[in-house]
Amino acid sequence: MDLPVGYTWRPLQADDLDQIIAMYARWEEHHDLPFRSDRAEVEQDLTDPDGDLPTRSICALNSSGTMRGIGWVFRRNQTGVPKQRALVWAIADPEHSQLEDALIEWATEIASGLLEGLDDGLDRVLRAWSPSHTTDRIARFEAHGFHVARYFATLSRPVAGAPGPIPLDGITIADWDQATQGRAIFDAHSEAFLDHWGSVPLDWKGWQHHYIADSHTRLDLSPIALAGDDVVGYSLNQVWPDDVAVRGLTEAYLGAIGVRGQWRRRGVATALILESIRRIAAAGFDNATLTTDTDSLTGAFALYTRLGFEQVDIDVTLVKEL
Repeated sequence: MDLPVGYTWRPLQADDLDQIIAMYARWEEHHDLPFRSDRAEVEQDLTDPDGDLPTRSICALNSSGTMRGIGWVFRRNQTGVPKQRALVWAIADPEHSQLEDALIEWATEIASGLLEGLDDGLDRVLRAWSPSHTTDRIARFEAHGFHVARYFATLSRPVAGAPGPIPLDGITIADWDQATQGRAIFDAHSEAFLDHWGSVPLDWKGWQHHYIADSHTRLDLSPIALAGDDVVGYSLNQVWPDDVAVRGLTEAYLGAIGVRGQWRRRGVATALILESIRRIAAAGFDNATLTTDTDSLTGAFALYTRLGFEQVDIDVTLVKEL
């Protein structure tokens, strides 16, 4: 494809870190988003093997060398699933929003090429993300064959006044022990998210990179649920310090909550959430926050609202079937 003239186009590089952070901040502030991408998050993306920089990324620099647009494709390594997926990421500096269309087109072509080259007979789908209020951006994706497939709500509640942890027959809520139970927790996660819409299965290496090694992860705030010695559920919780200035409060994030299928509807998720809130309060935070699929078949959205969480933001996931 022909990229817009007047810019230097090249793949992203590791030393682009500060430029990426600055451009993300301008974009997030312009769209009044309730979070900010921080250094650790961008560093993780730059080292993510699923987002191979030389072949799966591009950026636009103006004449002064300032970054004005980013296109990026992440291809998750997965087996044993009915679809092959690639994640499309494309944003442009608010002052150069005309670049976004070209970046979406570029990323869509790269992602499509990655999946179409696979000889496995599986369906192929591209996924993208956008805040729900960025209607111009959503329209650009739709012009390239994407459609809004799902809404994901960010919910939050003060930790003050939350119900205390609840006991469950046959279930123990325990500390996260990565050394002795790490693999069992990963197995519980893999099973718990099998039936979640759009879930991209991770292998052990991916789980380590995206969750355990993430500098935002706080295993001291993260409880697990045990039936005897078996891990049946977990809540992996995180802290994003740079969001404090945006939201005006301190909060911890319930980043992933999973319960094995046969243990659902027994109060395990409720017990994990309430224990998480207790730990978050004890650590001195104001709020507990999480994100959920508004149409989750597990009934997660209804559970969270019953526990006092209220919606503060909503995003959309767009898909394109190849």
